[in-house]
Amino acid sequence: MDLITKYAFQYYGTDWLAVAFMCVYLWRVGDKHRDAFIWGALSNVFFVVLNVLIDSPPGIVFNALFCLLNARALMRWAKAEGRPVSPKG
Repeated sequence: MDLITKYAFQYYGTDWLAVAFMCVYLWRVGDKHRDAFIWGALSNVFFVVLNVLIDSPPGIVFNALFCLLNARALMRWAKAEGRPVSPKG
């Protein structure tokens, strides 16, 4: 059991949270909900933290850029619908 705990939480759960939020993001964007981009950005934040922990500069840069792209998509989606920018689906 100690072995499972050691490897399951080796990175303080950031990897688990990143993947969970990415799954929610994919589900919500598939259903065409604007709040999907909030979930995607949260996922990217946790992936950035994970990549800092594993010392992966390319992962940090990619996920930081992808987080900005999620914010851009949220704003453009709201603008296209003529609504104020809010995460409500």
